[in-house]
Amino acid sequence: MKIAIVAANGKAGKLIASEAVNRGIEVTAIVRSENRSSAPTAIIKDALSLTKDDLADFDVVIDAVGGWTADSIGAIPDVAKHLGQLLAGTKTRLLVVGGAGSLFVNPEHTVTVADAPSFPSDWKPLAAAHAEALAALRAAEGLKWTYVSPACDFRADEPRTGEYKLGGEELTLSSNGDSVIGYADYAVAMIDEALSNAPHIAQRISVVRKGESSNDDIGAINQLLANYVESVNKANIDLAASIWAKPCIHSPPRNRTRLERNRSQLLRNNNGRNVFKTRPAVKRCFCRSFRRHSFSNIFLGFLRNGPRRQLFAGNSRARNATSEKN
Repeated sequence: MKIAIVAANGKAGKLIASEAVNRGIEVTAIVRSENRSSAPTAIIKDALSLTKDDLADFDVVIDAVGGWTADSIGAIPDVAKHLGQLLAGTKTRLLVVGGAGSLFVNPEHTVTVADAPSFPSDWKPLAAAHAEALAALRAAEGLKWTYVSPACDFRADEPRTGEYKLGGEELTLSSNGDSVIGYADYAVAMIDEALSNAPHIAQRISVVRKGESSNDDIGAINQLLANYVESVNKANIDLAASIWAKPCIHSPPRNRTRLERNRSQLLRNNNGRNVFKTRPAVKRCFCRSFRRHSFSNIFLGFLRNGPRRQLFAGNSRARNATSEKN
């Protein structure tokens, strides 16, 4: 595969070129001055001066043109339109480094990120330039384009993880509840799209980092653990006793003696009074309440079995054991 990267000397362009080269792709940089990217070959030419013959040999052209100042942001829609005209009716795909301001924030696709009152006014001209480029691509005929929007927080120095979460027209959040992507991971997504066997032709896609975890159960388990530690730190013996009561129901016989001994030692710290003997009604109430919540079963199973066993305790076994105890 042959890929040309327009504005390969920019921050995004350099990382996209590096990602492509590392995957063994034949990469050509299209730059206005000396090539400072990792692409082995270069076309030294202004993007607006490119011709059809310049791009005829490429399978994919990536438009990485960006800008921040009032004098430079106009190049974003101008180059996208020019490349679209050159590649319309050809087999060459056009992938565009887009913006996040045009991502929709409602299912009806009537409100964008840039429409929010809290959107910084200094960024609105840049968002408008990217939106103009996207509108031009949507109106193009016979053009195999894909517009790739980054997350709202597009970080140049974010380390590469090689992972990302793929979205569409709407703003997508990571499992951490934020909208962040690094340039390096964005480059991974861009090259993945270029090599894809199921490309998003004439579509806008978006990418965001995956986050630390995609498992919502982990957060619930951590919260249960935090609640337990807090209850012990506050010397809440009644609550601590109720939490410790459940493992002895689930535990196999060889572990019950150890758990009973640890629990009794904990409870005798309260002036030698054994809560289980004096407050059996409280123990039964908490046991029945905890049995109804799956996250409690996960947490208590972890306390009982440790990390080398399965975290999930069977609810049916819990019911049978409870019936036998009662």
